[in-house]
Amino acid sequence: MMDWVVFCSCLVLLTGVIINIVKSVKSNKELSNEHKSIKEDQKDLSTDNEKVKDLIRSENKDTQQNIEKAQKSLENNDNQIYSLLNNVDKTLIKEIERSKYKYENLTDEQRSIKNYVESINNLMKEVERLQTLSVEQQKQILELQSELNQAQHFNNNFTQHM
Repeated sequence: MMDWVVFCSCLVLLTGVIINIVKSVKSNKELSNEHKSIKEDQKDLSTDNEKVKDLIRSENKDTQQNIEKAQKSLENNDNQIYSLLNNVDKTLIKEIERSKYKYENLTDEQRSIKNYVESINNLMKEVERLQTLSVEQQKQILELQSELNQAQHFNNNFTQHM
């Protein structure tokens, strides 16, 4: 009887070991499949990563080219502005020299007349300024008279009620 017990125990033990081996083989197959799937996903991610890097490089290159174009355009604009300013300066210098030359070539009588005309122009500007000031002061006088009339009216009403 003992032999049967030992035999059955060995059989149960051997069956347990075989079951564990089968489970382990299945688990290894599942892990292997999962590992393959992860490797494929990693390859896909790596490919996507490279595509993104290439896209960023391309965008960066385009942006750099646009910046360079804009910089060249600004430099051209600066050069054009500088050229225009130089032309204006030259024109003003010529005009000043011509004006000085004209004044120097006038006779004393012509210079005197020119000075009178400038004085009259300055007086006319002063007259305009004074007229504007006069109009403003007239407005202030009218406002003050209006306030005075209101105050007198209020004062008369106040004294009548007392």
